Amino acid sequence: MGASWGLLGYGTIGSELYRQVALSEGVSERLGLERLPEFVIRTSGTWRPNDNLELEHDPAAVAYKHLDALPDVVFNALPSSYGSNSDAFMRKTLEMGKSVITAEKSALASNFDLYRDISDGFRRLGYNATVGGGTNLLTILRETFIDPSNVNELHLAVNGTLAAMFSLIGPMNGGGGISAGNAAQQAVQLGLAEPGASKAVDILKGEIEGDVPKKLAIIANHLALATDPAISPDSIPYHVEPDVIAEAIREARRRRFMASLYPIERDISVEKDNTLGGEVFPVGDAWQLLLGFQRPDHNPMIGTLTSATGPANGFVISLGPEGSDGEYTWSGPGAGPRPTVNRMLDDVFKLQRRR
Repeated sequence: MGASWGLLGYGTIGSELYRQVALSEGVSERLGLERLPEFVIRTSGTWRPNDNLELEHDPAAVAYKHLDALPDVVFNALPSSYGSNSDAFMRKTLEMGKSVITAEKSALASNFDLYRDISDGFRRLGYNATVGGGTNLLTILRETFIDPSNVNELHLAVNGTLAAMFSLIGPMNGGGGISAGNAAQQAVQLGLAEPGASKAVDILKGEIEGDVPKKLAIIANHLALATDPAISPDSIPYHVEPDVIAEAIREARRRRFMASLYPIERDISVEKDNTLGGEVFPVGDAWQLLLGFQRPDHNPMIGTLTSATGPANGFVISLGPEGSDGEYTWSGPGAGPRPTVNRMLDDVFKLQRRR
């Protein structure tokens, strides 16, 4: 008999996870899970697939009324808009000694220390899908960053919506682009932007100010760049004006939004001046973070990331004094239900090994 499981959220990520685990032959057995979940939280209420019983009409009710029946593993695929409900359920699940696999990033980004403590040092919390989708970015990055004193600079592309829209508007391979409005429509159709969003500037601004700081906070804490206190999204209060985004769209064939990490002693004034909307934030005592729209002709090192198409995420890192130990790149599909779910399922195996 496999471990019992539950599913929070039944949108693009949740429904794909249900399809793979509950409906695909042999997947649940391979993962060591029961075929059907104990419950699924949907927008219409809480549903129990085993007997097709609807438990509650309030989507958040299961977080407070069925705690004695929590399964062994809970997959959290709730959107960030669920906010406090998602956070409350994850905390309760972990405090009861159960395990959580999450793709939702808000709670972890704001409370990294707390979640480390209540999950026994992340032995019962898998969060690799919160950053980078299916790229396994967090795992590879930590291995590459194992000697921080040898890191010369690090550049990150961590938002699939930004990458996809800019590669459509201004492909850097010389191909024909499409209008920002059409790129916005495609982003919505592909599930890369919230339904109802229509203006490209509004979509991009929401991703830059909302999604990016959360992912960067998780990365900073994952790499232990600052330990007391932990980095939160509030530590990276990046703000970008709509006219800056509009200018970046006009220059889409030569600019991409990047997050660049440098040692604190490095003078990055030239890099900041060459970055559209460039702002610098301290990260702990040893690092500084530059955010904004950069050009690969000003920093050729980021060219491997800016030339990517679709919702790609990745990083390029320079090691050794002035990069003398080489540059290393990692990238992959950074958004979309299947890559994200694959990473969540990989976390099941990782938690089994940790325990």
